[in-house]
Amino acid sequence: MEKPRIAKRVQSLVLCAAVAVPTMIGTTLLPSVAAAWSETVCEGQRLSFGISRPGADIYRGTLTYKYKTADGSAVAGKDYRAAEGTVKFSASVDGARVYVDTLKDGESESTESVILVLYEPEAPELGGWITVNGKHVRVETELPATRSYTGYIRDRQSIHPRLESIGGGC
Repeated sequence: MEKPRIAKRVQSLVLCAAVAVPTMIGTTLLPSVAAAWSETVCEGQRLSFGISRPGADIYRGTLTYKYKTADGSAVAGKDYRAAEGTVKFSASVDGARVYVDTLKDGESESTESVILVLYEPEAPELGGWITVNGKHVRVETELPATRSYTGYIRDRQSIHPRLESIGGGC
């Protein structure tokens, strides 16, 4: 059995559906237990990315990340409205959500992906854990410079009428 690799910094962490895949760029991966959820919504609904910091008592400082959306297979302006802003956790705050509005495009197509990128972290004190979409990441000596997470948009027209009539689909 291979020994776990421990490094100093996460360059990126890509999360798709309910699977987390740490991506090593260069040589570093932060010691962490990664886990995530990602939701699938229908066209015209709001896609939600949950960002939390469990155990806010462990990490008492303020933590701030900027965020922006990026195209996966979905295209900004056609399939969703681009979004950007800041997520800030005060010492006592342990959760926040970023919402992305999806658009009905009237085309029959497969499920599409939207990516949420967290970047430019600021934390006066380092330590403790943060969680994005349920995935725990330990904040050690440095915060990851960039993380990206994927949500999915399902096409309403691709749902079979019989499936929809029994509560499946959009």
